[in-house]
Amino acid sequence: MTSSIALALLATLSAPQPESARVPGFLPTRNGFHFDNNRWPPAPNYTISVLGHQFRLGKASDGLCGGMVFAVQDLFRAGAPAPADTTPPDPGAPLFNYIVGSLTRCS
Repeated sequence: MTSSIALALLATLSAPQPESARVPGFLPTRNGFHFDNNRWPPAPNYTISVLGHQFRLGKASDGLCGGMVFAVQDLFRAGAPAPADTTPPDPGAPLFNYIVGSLTRCS
């Protein structure tokens, strides 16, 4: 075996392998949201008022994937089905607020 082939083989064997996790009973088609992360409106994630001034934080249209993951995880652990909605909830709706609130668990 030539040294270059041996080095390539060694590099392959020592390279970190991608991790995978499977959750028994979880099927994305059944337990995941039925809307994608690419259709959020261009609305702020949060709007806060300080001394009469409105501050808009975040931009939902950039995606809420982390919040979606944690929200689905909560539903699955609680044994609750994912909503049947095929479009993302409107800003201010309870599910929108829950997904956005779940973003803080991403950090």
